[in-house]
Amino acid sequence: MNAKSLITALLLTVSATGAFAQEFVQPDAGFVSTKTRAEVLQELAEANAAGTSSVAMKDSDYPVTAASPAATAQAKTRAEVLAELKEYNRENPRGYLYSYYFGH
Repeated sequence: MNAKSLITALLLTVSATGAFAQEFVQPDAGFVSTKTRAEVLQELAEANAAGTSSVAMKDSDYPVTAASPAATAQAKTRAEVLAELKEYNRENPRGYLYSYYFGH
């Protein structure tokens, strides 16, 4: 009786797994391009030159803009920022590990 139950359970499991099987279909199946690679690259270069590209840019790709007079008055030099960082690290020896942004 035990072997019969085991075989029945095995057959039910095998038959049930077939119900979940799906045929894989490529996400781009049936896609037909209307432009050549060169045309796409040319459009991307034009959009980048005009500053209208929707492609994510790296930090170094963002254009340099002129600062407003108010922002210029508050601008800090690299040495000033590094001095502030050193002071913060002296006052907070555990640093950012116990800040709200780190989760503590």
